[in-house]
Amino acid sequence: MAAYAVVIGLYPTTPTSGADFLANYLTGLSITAYQVDFDYPNPVASVEPATNLIGTANYPANIYQLIDLGTPSAAAAAVIDIPAAMADQFIEPAGDQYTNPANPLINVVLSVERNGTMIADNSINYDVDVWVDIGTSIDTLEGVTVGLYLGLGPSGTELGNIPYLELPPGGGSPSYTQLSTVINEIIQADPGAAGPYDPANLTAPQCLHLAREIVSNRTAKPLPAPSTDLGTLFTGAPGDGNDQSRQQFTSALQSYYAALESQATTLAQYIAAWSAAQNCAAATASASSAGLVFPVRLASTPAAGQAAQATVILHN
Repeated sequence: MAAYAVVIGLYPTTPTSGADFLANYLTGLSITAYQVDFDYPNPVASVEPATNLIGTANYPANIYQLIDLGTPSAAAAAVIDIPAAMADQFIEPAGDQYTNPANPLINVVLSVERNGTMIADNSINYDVDVWVDIGTSIDTLEGVTVGLYLGLGPSGTELGNIPYLELPPGGGSPSYTQLSTVINEIIQADPGAAGPYDPANLTAPQCLHLAREIVSNRTAKPLPAPSTDLGTLFTGAPGDGNDQSRQQFTSALQSYYAALESQATTLAQYIAAWSAAQNCAAATASASSAGLVFPVRLASTPAAGQAAQATVILHN
């Protein structure tokens, strides 16, 4: 059976030299790929089951710096081989007209680290083209099927120890474990362990505050920068040579803060649900029994002798 692989084209988010790309982008880089499927459509790599693991590429084992005219370039290719059991879908597509040996595709979500520290990546990659791995190192992408591309920031742009959580694209819910970790970290640090936050009784403003703290990570989401010196950009008159650059900068700022607020508003709802779960856990920890009340008649008014709701008693 052919050996299939996912190939990821890597490039710096800001142009640099080949030597700098090697030293500050590729060294210590590790990329793990997971398959996103019907049973696990939540595109968050950390919550994908082990059976969905495609594999990992590490520099320099299977992440290769590309060569341009005999000189190392500021680009690389990560080659992640697909396990044989997972690649069976390319041989026996089981009626899937979109997946066959002539056109193998796979859905991928990535977990990216450098020197053991996470790098933010919120990409969801469906119908990624698969390459037939010939089992040798790569120094050019000519003749190679690239499944996706990933831009990298230099060393120092990793998330580090700053609490951060990416909302899954497409409306998925965040991992309960991830949410617990970042909320507890922020509760301890802001305003401190003796502060007013009660995890089991968070108010709506507190939920929104926590959400804003979580999404506003300047490492993962850097502030837009002006194209030139700020004083030069805004010293002048309307209609001068910097007018378009000024509009682009102010528009980028507005979009930046609007996106953060939208994400925080969505995340605050999950934090409220998380807080309610802590409250329920605390309320039931020492209870000998609990009652669950639920409606049994939703579409009509109960007649005489009919019940509108029922109660189930659970005993410890």
